[in-house]
Amino acid sequence: MASAPPKKPKQAKQAKPPAKQQAPRKQPKQPASPAKPVELTHKRHGKLRLSRAGVMQVAASQHLVSLGVAEVVRAVCCFPLFLSRNPQTGRLALVALTGLVPGTNLFVADGEWQGIYMPSAIQTYPLQPVAAAKGKPGWTVGIDPSSPALSTEAGEPLFDDSGEASIRLKQLTSLLEADVNQGPQTSAFCAALDEAQLVKPVALSVIREAGESRRFRGLSTLDELALQALPQERLLEWNGLGYLAPIHALLMSIYQLNGLIQRSNARNPSQRVKQVKLEVEKQAQ
Repeated sequence: MASAPPKKPKQAKQAKPPAKQQAPRKQPKQPASPAKPVELTHKRHGKLRLSRAGVMQVAASQHLVSLGVAEVVRAVCCFPLFLSRNPQTGRLALVALTGLVPGTNLFVADGEWQGIYMPSAIQTYPLQPVAAAKGKPGWTVGIDPSSPALSTEAGEPLFDDSGEASIRLKQLTSLLEADVNQGPQTSAFCAALDEAQLVKPVALSVIREAGESRRFRGLSTLDELALQALPQERLLEWNGLGYLAPIHALLMSIYQLNGLIQRSNARNPSQRVKQVKLEVEKQAQ
């Protein structure tokens, strides 16, 4: 008998090549949290200079800029204006929308401000009010010592050779003082709008010609129909308080969204914006 043919040895299965791993997406760098402001003094900060390039660097990353109520009638020449509610306190603040992408200000280009009006919050940066030293009333001028707007090499000096505030520092301190004095008026104005139930939350949908869309939330505008329904006595009271001019400026400023679209398309012609839709959102009960 013929012997059975030898069995073929089993071939080892070829190992599958490892699946290609996708490279992790680079996450955008988050801006560093500002340091706690400290009182500005010649002893500690006598060599500091204010760099305009540094101020514009910070401004270029702000798509929302805070406003005082007295600024609204001037800011309407450039920006769409909204109200923004603080999620912790529930209080409203006035803001200018300066860009259609978070972290991008369309009014800063090549290190220069390109708008007709520059909000006071940018003009006075990096100065800010801080509580006066213990035992002293009121406030004093403070700074964020880590701000890129401050340098010991370039820019305008904050103090002169005799240790006194420079002309530039005096100008900025005067502007800051006006902002501080205006604070209670701005708070009262926003509270009055809220109490009268004129504030309605809105969402902004930025739709590009390629079909991509981005949605902004957290902003509010005014309900024009609710305004028209207010009693005459309330309107007369508000007229005396100077509220009617900023109210109408807030309503009219919505048309400045067209200006933002034009600025965005001029800067990014390959990502042209087709339209910005403004939609009323339901308020939480």
